[in-house]
Amino acid sequence: VNIASKGYEKNKFSEISSPPPASFSSSASSVVPTVRIPQDLWNPHENRDASVFHIVDPLERYQQVAATAKRQDVIDLHFQSTKTFSTVLSVILPAKLAEMDQVWIVTGTGHHVGTKTHQKGGGALERAVIQWLTDEGYTFFRGKDRNGLGGALLVKRS
Repeated sequence: VNIASKGYEKNKFSEISSPPPASFSSSASSVVPTVRIPQDLWNPHENRDASVFHIVDPLERYQQVAATAKRQDVIDLHFQSTKTFSTVLSVILPAKLAEMDQVWIVTGTGHHVGTKTHQKGGGALERAVIQWLTDEGYTFFRGKDRNGLGGALLVKRS
């Protein structure tokens, strides 16, 4: 059984685990407020086809990954890189926020990626997405799972 198949107890789940301060500005990425990541957000790795990593076009690669998602309010950036994610977000995020009040961006934690590979593991994608969201002026929260790990960001419609 992997972590994606385990759920939270209903009474322990709270949407916002630390509310933003009154003067919150997402430009200070070191003080991004946090929210609890819903367990059903995670798409088990068995559902993802790693061969999509070889699709050159980032949007086509995203569409292949998105085809396995259970939720419509998710942008799953698995198999994107710190160089390609902005192509996906600049097209997909505004479209999703036009349809719904909030969207989860799944970056993964990078825990399975070595730090000395071309993928720059250890959460490099999450850090890059946080910087991009900040630069683009989005209101967002950093997701934390029940173990305190990240790997997802919640973006709210402004």
